[in-house]
Amino acid sequence: MKTRIIILATTILTFLVSSCLIKSLHPFYMEDNIEYRPELIGTWMDQDSSIWKFSERSFSESFMGRPKLDNSYKVLYRDPTGKEPDSWFLVTLFKLKNAFYLDFEPYVDENIGDNMAAMHFVPTHSVARVEFFGTNNLAFFWYDEEWLSSLFEQNRVKISHEVVSPGKSSSTKSYVLTASTEELQKFLLKYGEEINIFKMIERDKVLTGNDHEEIYKLLDKEINEKMKNDKFSNNDLIYINIRRIDE
Repeated sequence: MKTRIIILATTILTFLVSSCLIKSLHPFYMEDNIEYRPELIGTWMDQDSSIWKFSERSFSESFMGRPKLDNSYKVLYRDPTGKEPDSWFLVTLFKLKNAFYLDFEPYVDENIGDNMAAMHFVPTHSVARVEFFGTNNLAFFWYDEEWLSSLFEQNRVKISHEVVSPGKSSSTKSYVLTASTEELQKFLLKYGEEINIFKMIERDKVLTGNDHEEIYKLLDKEINEKMKNDKFSNNDLIYINIRRIDE
């Protein structure tokens, strides 16, 4: 299969609810892994003009309790065409060794509504590798099921999971990891570097940009060039390059 870069635009909802992303019942982070960065708060735009809005997230520990701030973010994704409904996520930035990741969990009530069908949905977690280029630029890519499937087929990894077929269709077979957070982190540390595009990025070249628009363009060029490497020939990269627009 030829390497491809999936530019997320109006198709993001299809990817996020289909079998492209690695999904887990448990989060990929522990409390002591969380790295809160207030500079993430704000509005960002990706390479296809989609909007990503990071806001503070508050919650109540009890019914009618006083809300308090969390160390995660409430994130709005908005399709630039207006044809798709908004998507909402609880996003947590965390660090393992020297690498940063984003854990995505959907807000069921925000995305589906408070109805009988919503009671049947179990939110799952996905994980993305993230790299910061100053305070106004960042890029991230999700780990995908094709890569995970190849690890299973090669008997290289044993991690607790279930195979599900939504709608009882064999064509929509998907994996749901059931492993503990500790096991998930061991998995990321052992295998995650295999598709780490950021190790190949010439960071100094990207940061020669005079502003966040130039950095964004240089980074996009770097990603496209490095994706031609044979190292990524068997993987799809679900990739997002965003820059701040609310300075």
